[in-house]
This record gives sequence, C-alpha cells and structure tokens, in this order.
Amino acid sequence: MKVGAETNATASVRGQGPNLVIFILFVVSTFAWIDRSLVPLLIEPIKKDLGLTDTQVSLATGFFFSLAYSMMNVPAGLVIDRVNRRKVLAITSGAWSALLLVCGFTTGFWSLLVARIGIGSAEAFVTPATFSLVADRVPKQKHGWAFSVIGMGPFVGGAIALSGGGALLGWVRRGRFAHTPVLRDLADWQVMFILSGLLTLPMLLLLLLLRPDPKGRRGAASSDPGLGVSAVVQMLQRRPGFYASLILYASCMALLILGITSWTPTMMARKFGLALDVIGIVYGLQGLVFGVGGMLAGGLVIDLFTRRGLSIVHLAAGLVLILACLYTAVPLVTNATLAWTMIGLGAVVAGPLLPIGSVLLARVTPPELMGRMSVAYYLPLGVIGGALGPTLVAILSDTMFSGPLALAHAMSVFALVTGVGTMVFLLCLMAALRRHGREEVAASAQDVAATLLV
Repeated sequence: MKVGAETNATASVRGQGPNLVIFILFVVSTFAWIDRSLVPLLIEPIKKDLGLTDTQVSLATGFFFSLAYSMMNVPAGLVIDRVNRRKVLAITSGAWSALLLVCGFTTGFWSLLVARIGIGSAEAFVTPATFSLVADRVPKQKHGWAFSVIGMGPFVGGAIALSGGGALLGWVRRGRFAHTPVLRDLADWQVMFILSGLLTLPMLLLLLLLRPDPKGRRGAASSDPGLGVSAVVQMLQRRPGFYASLILYASCMALLILGITSWTPTMMARKFGLALDVIGIVYGLQGLVFGVGGMLAGGLVIDLFTRRGLSIVHLAAGLVLILACLYTAVPLVTNATLAWTMIGLGAVVAGPLLPIGSVLLARVTPPELMGRMSVAYYLPLGVIGGALGPTLVAILSDTMFSGPLALAHAMSVFALVTGVGTMVFLLCLMAALRRHGREEVAASAQDVAATLLV
C-alpha cells in the first residue's frame, strides 16, 4: 500500500507540473478570500436596507459563516481523503459561486443567514484539498515554496475584495448598472454579491486543468478513522498544559485580530464619514502591502530567533502588547490619517503572531501527528476567533454604548480585554514550555544513563 501510494504521488508529479498545481490552488484560495473580505465593506448598506442591528449583521455574515466553516473542516478532510479532489473542489466552488448569487437576492435576515452558512460550508473544503494536493503532487523540496505562494491567497484576495470591491462599489453607486436588466432594481450591496458570484465562475474552468486523481487512490487516514482521533487524544493527554495554553493563546489572539479587523471599515465610515469605496481601496492596499510585509518579515524574524536560541514566546508577548495598544487606540483617535497609519502598523505587527503558534505546535508535536493535531489546533481558533470575534464587538456596540461612536468605543474596550487575555495565556504557555524543556532534559539524561549501563 505504501509503495503504491508513493508511485501514484510520483506519477502525479511527473504527469503535471507542480507549479501549475500551486498556481491553481493559489487562485482558488484567493477567490475564497475575496468573498470573506468583501463582506466588511458591505455591512453598513446591508444593515440599513434590511433594517438589522450590528449583532444581527454580525451573526449572519460573520458568526454562523465562521461556525459553519470551522465545523465543516473535519468532515471535509474525511471526504477529501476518500473521493476525487478535483470533483470536490469543482462542486464546492460552484456551490459557493451560486450562493453568492443568492446573497444578491436576499431580502431579510434569515435568507442572508442561510446563504452565508452555505458559503462557509462550501469554502471549508479548500484548505484540506490544498494540503492533500500539495502533499500528493508537489515534490517535498518544493513544499515550502508551495505553501508560501498559496498562503498569499488571503492577502491578495483581501486586497482585490477591498480595493477592487471599493472601486466597483463606487462604480455601482454612480449608476453604471442603472440600465442593466435585473441589476437595476437591486441595492448596491446586492449587485456586489451578484458580480462577485459571476466573477468566481471562471475559476471552475481553471480547475479543469487539474489532472484527475488516479483510480484506486485512497488517503492513508481513511483506512482507520478512529486511529487519528485516539492518537490526537493521547497526545493532548500527554501534554495538556502546553496544548491547552497554546490553543487558548492562538484562539484569543485570533479573537483580537478578527474582531477588530472585521469592523474596521464600518468604524472608519461611521466615525470619519469616509465613503466605503475609498475605505475599501485604502484598507485593501494596506492589507496587501503591510499584511504581506508583516508575514514575510515575521517569518524571517522567527527563523532568526530560532537559530540564535531566543524565545519566540517572548517575541509573541511583545507583539501582542504592541498590537493590543494599537487596536485599543485606533478607535479613539480623532484624525483619519493617524488612524490609517496605526491600522497599517497593526497589520505589520499581527503578521508573525499566527506563524509563531504553528512553529510552537511543530516543535512539540511528532511529525507523524502534525496533520491530525492541526485540526485540534485550528478548529477552536476558527470558532472562537472567526465566529465569536466580530459578534462580540457587535454585542458590545448594541448593548453597552449608544450614538454614532458606539462601535468605536466597543472596539476599544474589546481590544483591551482580549489583549490582556492573550497575554495571560502567553504567560501560561511560557510556564508549559519550561516544563516541557525540563522533561526533555530529564528524558535525555535517562537515555544516556541507560546507554552507559548497557
């Protein structure tokens, strides 16, 4: 079985250039993030036209979308291991394209909620399919390059959604579709959803360039699904302090970042009276320049700390402190230029924080368990950060504050509280890593003693 799997993988690599596979997966990842990043730009008009509160908008477009996305990741991984991956990507991509069109015709909270849940469920198949295809069709010596290119998808997709979407929103509002059948009778945000769905359809043609999976392919994980679960449980029980503090740190960090960034366009519009098309262009370009720059620079700094034996947890603590201060202050400043500057700095600082968690996970977890442990790591991160973050900000805005600055004040309080929480979990993580280091030293000493006695 192992030889056959390796032969299939080799044949796949030889039958299709790995760079084409990487490019196709990068495009799919980019389009998935265009949808997610476009929504914050449309929150204000959706809320106005449908008569929704901040909490309702957040539940429909953020909380349940992220919850569906996170919950579907596990079954998506099982499906990817068992069936033709090209077909799965084509079907799910077509589904989220169609559901984007449905979003354009929604007239109330419930129809919007159902459509967004469907989109989140469909997009959940992208990540496991990407990991599986790269492992199967890209040589190991190119894996680093593959994941770095595909990892740019969220930044490029966000930039296209916010900058391109901002420009397109201005175009729509100037009446460019006033004489187009169907579109002329819709609100600007509805037109944006429909255009986004139509622009996603050509991606389906690109997926046809992927070679079909060889007949008889079967993922290694599919032979004994229970083995994966039991191995993860045993690993969590072996080092509960480390894994609990790491997962809580990463989840709280995601809560901070996603809770603030998802509401930033709306806050800038309400507080400074800026047009949404202008906000989209500026915010999108900032994400592309500062987000990508922070991610790349963060990787170099993490590697530098690792080579010199320095603690990347202390690096994370410093970055979280800076980020929490920036996010707490941004909603309170009275100058738009200063606010944009601080938002850009926040993107640079946030870049290394997620990779730090992944590096720590890889240091303690055996390589053969990394795939399964990553599910245990990313699932709560997605639910807590992606689903709860934007919703908690909305609840604070609706219940604790009032007036045009309610959202800004809610964001500031949220950033302060979650920043403190992230620092607390980092301190717990430092203590757990010290214990792990002492255990490794003791185990090494026992091995040496046993060798000498023999």
